Amino acid sequence: MKIVQVAIPKRKPGEVLIKTHAAGVNPLDWKSLEAAGVHEGQRVLIHAGAGGVGSFGVQLAKARGAHVITTAGPRNIDFVKQELGADEAIDYTSTRFEDVLKANPVDVVVDPMAGRDPTLCVELIRDV
Repeated sequence: MKIVQVAIPKRKPGEVLIKTHAAGVNPLDWKSLEAAGVHEGQRVLIHAGAGGVGSFGVQLAKARGAHVITTAGPRNIDFVKQELGADEAIDYTSTRFEDVLKANPVDVVVDPMAGRDPTLCVELIRDV
């Protein structure tokens, strides 16, 4: 294995630069955001914002102008906010995301983790 340092590319019109420690994009991220029609001004909840899928989702939703809320463990709260650009980060070890968002629902939920009761997330999507 060889580690190579490369220059940071200049952003061209219509492009988005994504900060990552490894190459590759999970199609779930951009396809799910595209399918949901994520756009400027929307509130988007992305679970597991520090994970491989969630970290791309946070950045892509921000690039679309959304207000991004994510869940993360305590050691990743600063990372998802400062490095990835999340507007809000909920520490899932000490706070129930549904309690935080109940009063101010979101427009879109992306849950790459699965396994949790999906009705918890559906109930947090605001009525149109």
